[in-house]
Amino acid sequence: MKFLSRGLFAAVCYIVISIFSLNLTVSAFADSEENEEQITIDWVAGPADADIGNLAKLKLPEGYVFANGDDTRKIMEYYGNQITDRELGYIAPQDQSWFMVFEFEETGYIKDDEKENLDQDAILDSIKEGTKQGNEWRKQNNIPEMEVVGWHTAPFYNAKTNNLEWGIEFSSNGNQVISSW
Repeated sequence: MKFLSRGLFAAVCYIVISIFSLNLTVSAFADSEENEEQITIDWVAGPADADIGNLAKLKLPEGYVFANGDDTRKIMEYYGNQITDRELGYIAPQDQSWFMVFEFEETGYIKDDEKENLDQDAILDSIKEGTKQGNEWRKQNNIPEMEVVGWHTAPFYNAKTNNLEWGIEFSSNGNQVISSW
């Protein structure tokens, strides 16, 4: 058996090509200027070192910004995303043309004989079911539903990092494709 990581933690990084730009004083899903929401983020601007929780350090390059876990949750809520309480950091170029959220999830083992026989259909079905459950939350919060389009990158075992990796494509309102890793 191989550990996904020594401490039984694996970094799950979601790269989301965003259709939004982060403007800290805009109305995210509001109908009028009256519903304008303001959030305050304690940005770390590169070049700098940034802590991803207490598990890793990130060397943030010039031209990028980073937010810690608490601020990442504020940003995700602002964008209308359901938070997981596993968010540990957010990185984006200063123009906010895309962003990546760092989450850590406790995981277990992958047996050596299982890593070559991944059931991609079962994994995709599980992600679709999770998205369906997330859509219930989105409906309750007047947020557009998401639909799993399919794989951006099918699951594969990365022998260098001992991680299972994949990328999903989502759409919202049937017209915007968003990639999530």
